[in-house]
Amino acid sequence: MPVGSTVKFSYESASAKLIYLAPRIMSLRDVESREKRKGHARGLMDRVVQYANNLDLTLLLVVGAYGHDPEMMNNHQLERFYGEYGFVREEIYPKKPVHMIRYPGGRSRVISS
Repeated sequence: MPVGSTVKFSYESASAKLIYLAPRIMSLRDVESREKRKGHARGLMDRVVQYANNLDLTLLLVVGAYGHDPEMMNNHQLERFYGEYGFVREEIYPKKPVHMIRYPGGRSRVISS
């Protein structure tokens, strides 16, 4: 797949896209759900994660809430939500915005010494 290629996902009112960055590395972008609190974002993420697992992909994302609508999740809630799908905070970027990474299969990276 060429760098910059996009794969689009949708589920009910939710949508997102993955952008190919390098071999087996994609960036998750533009995640949104027009209807809140109906499970649409969860259904969407189930599909994104299944796709990533099937292709043994590493996924990257930047946590960012849209606007100030009280119905929408804030950055802390979004970080927790993505954590449920195996994303972890990428400590290389300790300042805001929060960067998260999901290694293939949702497993944590193990660094051996």
